[in-house]
Amino acid sequence: MRKYWIHYYRSFGNTYALYYTESAEEEKHLPHNAERITRKGALKMARRESDSRKFDGAFSGFADAEIYPVNSPEDIINDRRYKLVGRIWEKVGGGKSAWKKMKVEG
Repeated sequence: MRKYWIHYYRSFGNTYALYYTESAEEEKHLPHNAERITRKGALKMARRESDSRKFDGAFSGFADAEIYPVNSPEDIINDRRYKLVGRIWEKVGGGKSAWKKMKVEG
């Protein structure tokens, strides 16, 4: 079951990172003071930051406008294993390892 998290990394309300986890093993990679929130709350925070970037540029850009997997790569935008669906970066099935496995079995 997917769980959503918010991590305030400074002492300001507009400095946070949004994550999701899909297993207890992934939860070990969370920052120590991450708080669990609902999916609806995470999407609301992402939308709020996105709107802030459009209309109030001076006080925005410090928070996430998308929700990331907790153990996502540094350059997730160019990583073909992930795809942005709405405001959530989803893992895409398959990839090179699946192709190699098919090639060896087939």
